[in-house]
Amino acid sequence: MILISYAGKKPLLMKESLYRRIVRELAQQILSGQYPVGSLLPTEMALCEHYQVSGHTMREALRDLTEQGLIRDARGQAHKWLTKRSMKG
Repeated sequence: MILISYAGKKPLLMKESLYRRIVRELAQQILSGQYPVGSLLPTEMALCEHYQVSGHTMREALRDLTEQGLIRDARGQAHKWLTKRSMKG
């Protein structure tokens, strides 16, 4: 959940979008070393099953992680490679 506060009013709780939650969780796993540099992430299908989301939602999350420089798209393969940037803390 994300807490949004407005001056003089009660705070509102907004539900974090599914793809943002996935991005946050995978980024934490990458940066913590759970997925070492050069290793492969689980397949997109396996990630969809794990997070119980559609392929569209997972692709959106993986695209975001790619744009952040945490993973590299391995064209023509079902996996995403981790980049050296993931070593930076």
